[in-house]
Amino acid sequence: MDNIFLKNAALGTLNILNVYEFYEIPRLFSVENEVGSTFIVYWIGDCEYSEKWYLIPISRLRLNRFENKDIDIHDALVNQEQQFFFEVEIPFDGLKTETWKSIPKLDIGKINLPKKGLFISEVTPIGWQSSNASELNFATHEIRISKTSEKISKTPKLEHVTRLFENFGTLYKSFLDTMNIASNGIEPISARPGSFILSFQAEHLYQFESKFKILNEMISKRIDIVNYMKQNQIDIRSFTALLGSVFETSTNFELKDNATDSNIFVIRKSDAAFYLPSLTKSAVQYLSSYQVPQANDLEKIFKLADLTWQGLEVNAASLKVDPRHVAYYRHAAKTLGFFESNGSMTAIGQQLAESGRDKKLKITAKCFESSYCGWAWITWAGVQDLRGLESGTASVFLKENCPNLSATTSKRRASTLSTWCDELQEHYSEW
Repeated sequence: MDNIFLKNAALGTLNILNVYEFYEIPRLFSVENEVGSTFIVYWIGDCEYSEKWYLIPISRLRLNRFENKDIDIHDALVNQEQQFFFEVEIPFDGLKTETWKSIPKLDIGKINLPKKGLFISEVTPIGWQSSNASELNFATHEIRISKTSEKISKTPKLEHVTRLFENFGTLYKSFLDTMNIASNGIEPISARPGSFILSFQAEHLYQFESKFKILNEMISKRIDIVNYMKQNQIDIRSFTALLGSVFETSTNFELKDNATDSNIFVIRKSDAAFYLPSLTKSAVQYLSSYQVPQANDLEKIFKLADLTWQGLEVNAASLKVDPRHVAYYRHAAKTLGFFESNGSMTAIGQQLAESGRDKKLKITAKCFESSYCGWAWITWAGVQDLRGLESGTASVFLKENCPNLSATTSKRRASTLSTWCDELQEHYSEW
């Protein structure tokens, strides 16, 4: 198949990239010209002597979302990024030149459009350059960090920038964990001066933009945000850390969506100063669902640590569990601090692997007490340490401090907390 769709004096040579719908010929596909401008091409029907097409300008970012079925066909056609698109009429005989019209985007509704919720069938690469997400290296968002006062310095220090990006990365990761989305997280693309601007790729961040925008509006009006954050599973601890970084480094933090070229979230030092006192107190007891373990058998956590330390494979057979439970035990080991988020062992995890069973239990008792979940439970119960907890209160504790768990999930995780509490209390000792 020839990958040239059309040639136009203004738009250049339009090469077919990917085909999405095919019936005898491609009916819905993307094209790109020599300078990288991309368009969706949509067949709108044949007349007696010609065929008609719509050419809709589309950014690489939005095209990627369309190809990944995050945007349906109706959305791609109607919610255009530019004010005008093109209608082209191509004669069947090939003797006459095609006719071009520029049409306001609001006029797209004059034709019968696909129903909402109808997505493309597949992505078939045709052209000399595919636009598949795996082959693209584009920035979905930008973060701009600026000093609150340019009298001190126009550009923030490197350690300040690094700290803010790390805290935002942790917050983004908490969203992904809450929704069980597997992702590499944030991938830096480029940076430039002018304050300090980092362009990065975060393919799932757009799913949380609406939450950020509402939170941003509430912050601008100085409205209490704690309940909203709990209801939407926004990690209060991570967000508090980000606010703390903004305040302590005397900077302003801006998050921009490159698809719309608009700010979706802004934190100023004055915002951080206003909210830090209340959020710091709330963060002590708040739990996101991913901070609560679900793995009753401590012996299997010990086995997981031992296998990892020995360089052996950890799987359902080696742990003697159902395949889907392997992830539960890996997650539980992370909540206890035995593994980093990337799966590497921590120093305390190595100590656990090299210890006998009695010491393993003592280490785990102390680690459970100092974990997010354990300490939140202790604080909620108003006791001094793990020994003062009553295992039977786990269900009520989760209901009050992690309300977004379903009834079934909450019951299973309360069982884990109760089991750990009963087993570890007798092995607790102060260090």
